[in-house]
Amino acid sequence: MDKEQSFRDALTDAANLSGMELRSLNVATKELESEFIEKIIGDVSNKLQSVSSSHTTGLFGIDVRVNKVESLLNMESPDVLIVGIWGMDGIGKTTIAQAVCNKVRSRFEGIFFANFRQELKTGSMADLQRSFLSQLLGQEILNIGSFSFRDSFERERLRRKKVFIVLDDVDDFMPLEEWKDLLDGRHNSFGSGSKVLITSRDKQVLKNIVDETYEVEG
Repeated sequence: MDKEQSFRDALTDAANLSGMELRSLNVATKELESEFIEKIIGDVSNKLQSVSSSHTTGLFGIDVRVNKVESLLNMESPDVLIVGIWGMDGIGKTTIAQAVCNKVRSRFEGIFFANFRQELKTGSMADLQRSFLSQLLGQEILNIGSFSFRDSFERERLRRKKVFIVLDDVDDFMPLEEWKDLLDGRHNSFGSGSKVLITSRDKQVLKNIVDETYEVEG
């Protein structure tokens, strides 16, 4: 009976909440109300994912590791930073990267998370690069002709967005060569405060690319 009354009270409170119309918010845009609602839903969804920790419940020491990586990323800094997560195969590098991404995603305008080794088994590097830009810019990048980060006009839009990028399971130098232009010129490639995580079981892959490296201990 108490649960039923509690449910009734919650519905009453919800019904008494007053809403606001788009035009009353003084939003400088001509977007449709339905599009504005979709943005609100997306924002709420991101915030819910950022506070959800069900996927890490019971994992020993995960919070300490996530906090350490987050500290290396220096989330409050406007600098574009690249942090590597290094450790043996199966030690939990991907799990840590996923947990960090979920925790901080609401702070960013775009999120990209890809397992390099798996993606390149089933597709090409050009496909992965198109997916990268599509996810971060929120639009489809047409599969026409050759593709390069250097001559893509979408780069200019990317420079204005604060993004969080995870390049997971990069097991050799070759895949990163295709991303070298973006990573080397990170401050001119991404918006202020953007962050990049790269996980690898080969420490040499991360050398001369990352600003800091977190070693996942057993």
